[in-house]
Amino acid sequence: MDSPGLGHTDKEDWVICNMLAKSVALADPGPNVIIFAIRHHSGYSETFKKIKQLFSNEVKKYLIIVFIGMDEVGDKNASIEDRRKRLCEDISKSDNLQQMVGEASGGFFGMNNKTQREKQAQDLIKIMQNLVRQNKGECYKSDMTEQIRCSVEELVRSKLETNE
Repeated sequence: MDSPGLGHTDKEDWVICNMLAKSVALADPGPNVIIFAIRHHSGYSETFKKIKQLFSNEVKKYLIIVFIGMDEVGDKNASIEDRRKRLCEDISKSDNLQQMVGEASGGFFGMNNKTQREKQAQDLIKIMQNLVRQNKGECYKSDMTEQIRCSVEELVRSKLETNE
């Protein structure tokens, strides 16, 4: 299931959070994997904080960071492997990226949007399957959905109080 992106739409964050909560509720008993897709070198830190705030720290157990747009990384003629090496170098140079990737139990994956799409999809599915095995098939629990609803309500209340 895809969800609207935090900070990447014309809707306010509290509206997006409410939509995310509904998405999780519809995935009963809950998703086995949560993919946080970001463009390489994009603003991600605040969005990652919002995800943890909304879903609680429990989200990290089900999380895989997917860097999209790897075709834009490095030399124009570089292979996907060279681009992934460059991504690893970039992560090693950034405390924020290291922390974010370190908190994702499923690790990270770089995807080239233009070539080798089927192979990359297969590789990502293997990472997802490994994470599901690691979590012994557990899902992001439905009782956590109530926490999400409470977080959304709190965000809505604070937003309304701010606008008054």
